Amino acid sequence: MRRLLALIAVSGAPLAAQERVSPAVIVRYVDDVFAAGGAAGMSVAVVHGDSILALRALGTADLATGRPVTPETRFLIASTTKALTALTAVSLDERGVIDLDASLAELLPRAELDSTLSARDITLRDLLAMRHGISQDGPVVVRTAYTGEFDTPTLLRLLRHHGPSRAGRRFEYGNLGYNIAGLALEAATGRRWQDLVLRTVVRPLGMRETGSRVSAVPERRLALPHAMNGGRLERVPLYKSDRTMHAAGGHLTTARDLARFVIAQMNGGRVPGAQGVSTSAIAEMQRRHTDQDREFSFLHRNGWGLGLDIADYRGDTLYQRPGSFTGYYSHMSFMPSRRVGVVVLTNGGLGGGGATAETVVQGIYDLFRGESPAALQARVDTLRANVAARAVAPAPPPAPVPSLPLARYLGRYADEQLGTLVIEQHGDSLVARMGDAWGVASGIADTANVLTVPLMGGRRRLEFTFSGGGPATSVAMAGRTFRRTR
Repeated sequence: MRRLLALIAVSGAPLAAQERVSPAVIVRYVDDVFAAGGAAGMSVAVVHGDSILALRALGTADLATGRPVTPETRFLIASTTKALTALTAVSLDERGVIDLDASLAELLPRAELDSTLSARDITLRDLLAMRHGISQDGPVVVRTAYTGEFDTPTLLRLLRHHGPSRAGRRFEYGNLGYNIAGLALEAATGRRWQDLVLRTVVRPLGMRETGSRVSAVPERRLALPHAMNGGRLERVPLYKSDRTMHAAGGHLTTARDLARFVIAQMNGGRVPGAQGVSTSAIAEMQRRHTDQDREFSFLHRNGWGLGLDIADYRGDTLYQRPGSFTGYYSHMSFMPSRRVGVVVLTNGGLGGGGATAETVVQGIYDLFRGESPAALQARVDTLRANVAARAVAPAPPPAPVPSLPLARYLGRYADEQLGTLVIEQHGDSLVARMGDAWGVASGIADTANVLTVPLMGGRRRLEFTFSGGGPATSVAMAGRTFRRTR
């Protein structure tokens, strides 16, 4: 692919000031990281001040066809969506459309909670601040992110199956608060959460390449997902659909478009050539709402704003919101003291593509903190060694085929919480489906009644109960029992 910027010789001397970090230095480092082989494709945007300093598109959007990543290629950004949803809610609060301090009982009076929880004590701000006290474990998260089998009344009813969080009202990261917040925004405005984000954030910031529907992106513009298999990168199915794009993880965008969001965050809501958003809304997002104490990649996270992690990196405060889903990894962050921000989007690889992305991000911040390009080579070497170690690892053996006649597993099974599980035959294979989620099932050696299947973000065990020599009467999965309906 034609280089976006010409490269120049890079000195190994330390950088005396961040102004000396040229686009060429950034491009060379990004190219070196990508050359380590840890991602199928990658798009990078580096912001300095109120403009994009460097933009890079590398690798392939689809290894099956060789279609390259370009600056126009859209990537799924998963949980980076939380930042867009949060800014939408804060902006609507400022306009008096919704009250961040209204209770769940006021906003969603039909929500059914566990008997130990009180809807009167949980506000919209608590939901966005990850301190609502409701457990992340339960059917609402599964249905919104994976199966798509839901409507609003169903989700409000299923909330009662989410018990109290083990963290109490302290910080607990997860999707549920933003899932509920999306429902609250819809109830207050009569508009879908996607439309609210579009009107309130995406259009005002001039983000013309950002959207929440997979079906609206032409395949030639879509980065398809990949994964490491026995040391080799290969295409994997796209498990996202329009129905499973949700308020906690439901947007596709380009690196340069997401860079406009970063520019707004570092410039009080202002973006060149666009309407922008209010300065006070940006400040409210970045204000510490909840404490946390977690290590993530090269950072120590010590707080949570609204839709943003607050972290420390070698004495500098950094705001970030990464995201991941099968075959995708996104990173969006900014360091106000250095006036620098970074967006990296990948479509799978080592660590889901996260190993490459985080190596890029850390190196760029180090450049702006005065590190020399030569000093960053050790990180590139480490990534390359990790990729090489995976490459020589033996490929996993083929999974055993189911040991019973396939017809005995087939059927439609239902669970009140998680929905419908369908086991169907495709050629010589069994496929398990739950709404829009699906996977090819494999057997387990010497275990006739158990299959495994990639489903709902992990490898799931399906334990079948049989009656005599007939078909299965039920299937146990994820702690739930699905009963045959036909």
